[in-house]
Amino acid sequence: MTIFVNNETLVFGYSKFKLIDTIGLLDKYIFYDGQVYNNVRAEVLLIAIFATAGIKKYTIDEEVGNILLSGYLAIQTCRKALQQVCFACGAVADDSRSDTIKVYKPDRYVKSTVGTDRKFNGNTKVSLEKYISGVNIEMKNYALEEKTSDIYKKTLPAGDTKITFSSPYLPSSITASVGTLKEVKTNYLIINMPAAGQCHITGIKYANTTFSYEKRVDKIEAGETENIKKYSGCTIYNADILPDIAAYLLDYHALRKKVGMKYLVNLEQVGNWANINSIGGKTSTTLIESQTLDLS
Repeated sequence: MTIFVNNETLVFGYSKFKLIDTIGLLDKYIFYDGQVYNNVRAEVLLIAIFATAGIKKYTIDEEVGNILLSGYLAIQTCRKALQQVCFACGAVADDSRSDTIKVYKPDRYVKSTVGTDRKFNGNTKVSLEKYISGVNIEMKNYALEEKTSDIYKKTLPAGDTKITFSSPYLPSSITASVGTLKEVKTNYLIINMPAAGQCHITGIKYANTTFSYEKRVDKIEAGETENIKKYSGCTIYNADILPDIAAYLLDYHALRKKVGMKYLVNLEQVGNWANINSIGGKTSTTLIESQTLDLS
């Protein structure tokens, strides 16, 4: 925008920024190299996910890295694969105000206090979340089928073709009637055909069975009805710590009061716990789930 005043030119402009953090970059990369795992250290999976996305700056707490995981990682974005591993470990991945992704188990340590001197009057809203009386975590277990299944039975063009699977297959069991299998993984294969033609590819598939773990409150609160929160789509797990994860989730859902406010940011970060002081002298302890920052 340009304005002329007394033969002088005044130029006004604005800048628009779109920022993507390191974890956000994981959405841009696809993790193809998932496998069927049996008691594999979480650190091995996390390193593979970060390597796929070209992430070199990260730290993995030893407590998380040593957790043994079983299950399967399908073809998905690196961010979703990271989410699967973190949920299975009861961990979080955080890069708030940093270029390094930190994977660790969260705690409820209060790191800051938002006093009334940093809150904007009339911009605080308090609401009540739905009552949750229990949590149900649905998992999938994978085992090899006894029979061989068809993977592909159609015409392929000459040259290299990448075929992705909707279900995991045992790589060593995969064969092709013609062509050369250049690369065979649990989730995909690359085959080279000398000329276009019919190709029959077979292999032994991993079938999945679903099981779940459920934890409920001892007594339903007066005036409330049973409401089970379900967590599904989990394909990787550690059965030993499932009860701890369920207990943590149920305990968190018991914190029903949700506070939305406008305030001057100091040390507060998403994922941290903070105390909020009210004008009446009361203090609320809360987890910061999200922040919208106004840089102006």
